Amino acid sequence: MAEQGLTAPNPAAEEKRATNKRTNAEAMAAMPSLKDHVGTLAGLPCIVVASGPSLTPEFITEQLGPASHKAVIFACLSAVAPLLKQDVVPHAAA
Repeated sequence: MAEQGLTAPNPAAEEKRATNKRTNAEAMAAMPSLKDHVGTLAGLPCIVVASGPSLTPEFITEQLGPASHKAVIFACLSAVAPLLKQDVVPHAAA
């Protein structure tokens, strides 16, 4: 039984995370480090991107693409591939 406040392991979710990590490993390695942005991101708004039904190619190109020049974009692993397919490179991902 899981401790109070903690959930039991979910094998399907763990496998999905492992798949996302493998799929995005090369892209993640090519991304600049946040250390490369020191001093250049201060004062900018931040957008955190996760995968889901609203993360469509149209949303990425029409909303996130233009915003990427005015805001810091952090992506969850599952959102990296869809962003890169539309030529939007997040500032960091985890």
